[in-house]
Amino acid sequence: LKRLREEEAAVKQRRQKEEEDKKRRREEQKTADAKRRKERAAKAAELKRKKEEENAAKRKLEEEEEEKERAKRHEERRKKKEEEAAARRRRRIEESTAKKKE
Repeated sequence: LKRLREEEAAVKQRRQKEEEDKKRRREEQKTADAKRRKERAAKAAELKRKKEEENAAKRKLEEEEEEKERAKRHEERRKKKEEEAAARRRRRIEESTAKKKE
């Protein structure tokens, strides 16, 4: 009877230890999963940040190119107006000299 009680106590103790081990492994797994999730989130955030930086740099380059184009068009318009004004002046001078000759 004493041996039976000792065996029951040993079985009970073994089961309790198994339960504690199972609980500990579950907690360790939870911790490991949380750590992996955190690392994945950090990696995703870093990728997103890099992508945003690249997009911002691209946008800046595009804006600079657009500004150069705008300046170029503005300069071309200015030159064209200048040339047209010079042509008008020459025409007026030619017309006035032609009138004087008549």
